[in-house]
Amino acid sequence: MSDVEIPERKPIRVWPALVIAVLTWAVVLIPGWVVPLTFIHFVSMQLGPVVGALAMTIWWLNQRQFPRRTRWISWLVAIVSMVVLMGMSHSSLRVLLTVYGLPTALTTLAVALLLTRGVAWPSRRLIAWFGFIGVFLAALFVRVGKIDAAFAFTLVPRWTPTAEDNFLASLDSDDGSPSETSGYSLPQTPAAYDWPAFRGPLRNGIVEGVSFSVDWNAQPPAELWRRTVGPAWSSFCVVGPLLFTQEQRGEDEAVVAYDVETGQPVWTCLNEGRFEAAMGGIGPRATPTYDEGALYVMGSNGLVQRIDAITGESSWKYDLVEQLEAPLPAWGFASSPLVVDEFVIVFAGGGEDKGVVALNRTDGTLAWSSGVGSHGYASAQLATIGDQDQVLMVSNVGVESLEAGSGESLWLHEWDIGQMARTTQPLILSRDDGGASIYLGTGYGNGTMRVDVRRDDSQWVTEEQWIANLKPYFNDMVHAQGHLFGFDGAIFMAADAETGEKAWKRGRYGHGQVLLVADMETMLVITEDGDLLLVDVNVDRLNEIARIKAVEGVTWNHPVIAGGRLFIRNADTMVAYDLPLLDDRSDIVPAEAPGDAEVLDIEGA
Repeated sequence: MSDVEIPERKPIRVWPALVIAVLTWAVVLIPGWVVPLTFIHFVSMQLGPVVGALAMTIWWLNQRQFPRRTRWISWLVAIVSMVVLMGMSHSSLRVLLTVYGLPTALTTLAVALLLTRGVAWPSRRLIAWFGFIGVFLAALFVRVGKIDAAFAFTLVPRWTPTAEDNFLASLDSDDGSPSETSGYSLPQTPAAYDWPAFRGPLRNGIVEGVSFSVDWNAQPPAELWRRTVGPAWSSFCVVGPLLFTQEQRGEDEAVVAYDVETGQPVWTCLNEGRFEAAMGGIGPRATPTYDEGALYVMGSNGLVQRIDAITGESSWKYDLVEQLEAPLPAWGFASSPLVVDEFVIVFAGGGEDKGVVALNRTDGTLAWSSGVGSHGYASAQLATIGDQDQVLMVSNVGVESLEAGSGESLWLHEWDIGQMARTTQPLILSRDDGGASIYLGTGYGNGTMRVDVRRDDSQWVTEEQWIANLKPYFNDMVHAQGHLFGFDGAIFMAADAETGEKAWKRGRYGHGQVLLVADMETMLVITEDGDLLLVDVNVDRLNEIARIKAVEGVTWNHPVIAGGRLFIRNADTMVAYDLPLLDDRSDIVPAEAPGDAEVLDIEGA
């Protein structure tokens, strides 16, 4: 590893290296325990290993008992070895090797030097070098099995087929072949029980006109079908006999129609493109939108298209990156298209009047671009405030209202979070004075803001009412009985919508999603681990009514109820349940309070 070997003049002081290793781990781990998923947490994970490696470099290069050339060559060999091995590792490990692998390597280096104090220097240096690169060498044989929103992960042998590998192999079988489309028909206008867009007809996560049995011991939801699916974080669009979603299929993004009754594929529309984030997963993020026989879809790389919902044929495409020069977001494009009159509206994140774009629904040409947001992962939301329809768009800048026909900015309430991302939809409640209260949930430790909007003569006025310590990450909230229900970090909670004060915070469900069944005053909660829960709308305490295991693995996708059926999916599996429908809610009996092993009560959190 070097030129001429010389005997040591004095022992190496190893204790600074040990201190550096310990401090590096402290910077990486402690913020995640104290302030998880905040700006401080993310910065510490990124900078901690880099600063630790820099400090270790300075320590080594100042070991003057060795010639300068020896010190530099040894350092260079270690760095080159690390870079080469990281480049050879599985793509799912690249970020984790920096965040956790580099501190581990620094630790093994310091420990190896400590344990070999009586060994001659040439051998001692070789042992230390192997201790350092051993971490990256071992990484060649593993990949990430799963990783959740809190970055807890598992490792599996690298040669083990992924869920995507198994899914692609299954496409060669007969049951993966598309069905004939001639027997299907779809309405121009979706029925009341359909689910034509992300989070429902009003994009508010509320199911109307449905009641079903909650005695799942006697009448559990009947599983209709279950099948593997390509990776994606898209939800479902369900209209009549067909269910639409997006998924990754190798190097192609796929929009797929499935038969509601059987789960069999009806048609597949493929577009070349693949998005993969080590911490965020593979595949599309947005949900298709149905309107008048057509689907409007955004892919993770910014391709917006219109697809015939019966045949699966694309009639136009618009590429935000190529045609608008919008930047590719770090986590991929995630805006589910909003159809308003003759326009298809999506978030583009170009900033400077390119934050939001409207495309002509008939030919896909650019109708207008507007908005100030430079990045974000929410979808456009239609709202009526002061008797005026307006499109609300959440971004890093705050929340902005645009006139749908022209893109003119009606009002902007700023709450700039810099380079951190906003993901949740705005929750909009009408007020008696004709205005609205808008709840803007923000992760990374920022909290939730209530903004009141009203028209004062010809001017729009926004006023911040409060910022509460409610920190949804990418988990949307619902409103019932004057309260907000949703996720504060990884724990379910209820908060007073008027004041923002928490009513309770219980139930470690991870970073899941919630759906309000309004007629039953009940919520369906899907946990991050794939458990399906029925939770009573109760402002006094958490009341779990029922629980079943729906899917295995990390589950971030929004659940859907349409036509009396419940549809759930994650990046590996999708499943349909037939719900035991009722005309009333007479069979609901309040459950006992969950035990300590199931929930965590955090007073004043």
